[in-house]
Amino acid sequence: MWCAEVPQNVPPDSDGHGDTLFCDVVGAWATVDAATRDALTRATAHHARPLRPDDAGTTHPALRPHPVTGEARLYVNPGYTRSVCGLPDDASAALLAAVFEHCLAPRFQLRYRWRPGDLVIWDNASVWHRATTRDMPRGARRVMFRASVVGGLAF
Repeated sequence: MWCAEVPQNVPPDSDGHGDTLFCDVVGAWATVDAATRDALTRATAHHARPLRPDDAGTTHPALRPHPVTGEARLYVNPGYTRSVCGLPDDASAALLAAVFEHCLAPRFQLRYRWRPGDLVIWDNASVWHRATTRDMPRGARRVMFRASVVGGLAF
């Protein structure tokens, strides 16, 4: 992703810069507790796009191998994963909450503060990413250009 513009006149200690948060889901999975590991190793999860009531979603494994390294990595995330298939709603919600809390621990996160002209490349098969644009001041602009590799291994 290439950064063309970031919000101007935002205090340095503010969260309103339009940063991007990255979370290492390979590292998080490697350190998850045994009970969570057992629960997710062969589980499937239901995923649907947020704010799209017409989206029935899809299911896929909660854990998948990295397409190049073969390392196990979580294939669930707080933005799209709705439930763990086959579990009662309360057990599914509790399991996902625990997994997401573990993954979002500071030791698995990197917060990148953009500057115009920055170029950042990441492995989408190994990290979650999320912009902090909700924290930007009203009317602030963050202009980014994203490119994706086409034709690579599916993940």
